[in-house]
Amino acid sequence: MELSLLDIPEVAMDRILGNLDFITIQILRKVCHDLRNYIDDKAPESNILGLSIHFAMRCIFVTYQTFSESFEMEYEEFHEKSTRIKQSRNQKILENLNFGEAFLKDLQLVLRHQKGILENLMVRSVSTSFEAFSGFSRILKSRKKLLRVKNFEIYLNDELPLLAVLPFLDSNFLKTISIYSIANNPDFLEFKEEIWDLDQWKKAEEFFTSRRLKIASLEHFGHFLSGFIKIEAINCDQMAVLKQKFQDNPKFRSFCVDFQEFEEISKFLSALGPAHEFFGEKKWFFRVENPEKCLSIFYDLPNRQFTFAQIDRDRVPSDAIIQE
Repeated sequence: MELSLLDIPEVAMDRILGNLDFITIQILRKVCHDLRNYIDDKAPESNILGLSIHFAMRCIFVTYQTFSESFEMEYEEFHEKSTRIKQSRNQKILENLNFGEAFLKDLQLVLRHQKGILENLMVRSVSTSFEAFSGFSRILKSRKKLLRVKNFEIYLNDELPLLAVLPFLDSNFLKTISIYSIANNPDFLEFKEEIWDLDQWKKAEEFFTSRRLKIASLEHFGHFLSGFIKIEAINCDQMAVLKQKFQDNPKFRSFCVDFQEFEEISKFLSALGPAHEFFGEKKWFFRVENPEKCLSIFYDLPNRQFTFAQIDRDRVPSDAIIQE
């Protein structure tokens, strides 16, 4: 007489599940409905380190990263009302279940049992109008505790996807926010004021973007320890405030401002004082709280960039002036 998994005593089954990794458990969930329901009730902690989600028109690509390996799944629309799930060389058809709903059911289980910190969360969505993306946001919003994520990376065409995810990440664990464009989008990304008020924004330490931003002020970036920002236009007062914030922060590392327009650039350069020039490169150096460090400002004229960096004082050229 053959013994199936469902015939195994509950205590033994729980012990088996407790010794399986996340990927193996996900494979078992696809065996049959009864086993899936049992696992959904009893599954141990997910222990996911990385989660990548790509929302497309008729499919969703998901990658789960564990300590030892990655696990890729594709949820694809199949004959309009059904779903084809692909995992490696295997596939399964779920009849009368929309691909977005199938994805959301799996994701909800994973996040329900995720108690550790996600090192990386990557979200890519062309539009917030996708029902699956809206469902993803609802799952995050409905959680009793905010999702603990260290590095958040999002690909978007406007700021709406950012506002649908960022407020539901735990600000006590979020360190890095990265924003990229899905395609070579020439349009500016205009941030809404409510973004600046989020604790997730205020407590993050790093910010990177490949999209050119249209914002009213640079002061909302002065708390970052490192980053890269592309911006439409800046002025002398904004840059002076940013420079002072970086100079006053003992933990500051480096931050690059890539700009399109800077009408008052001559005024700002003059305010920086005498520059140290070496083969056409202009740099300025300023004292900071740590006597062994200083703030360096590098003006890259061809690329229209200013790079602020806290460097060791012994890296300052001997003929350069370190200003107050």
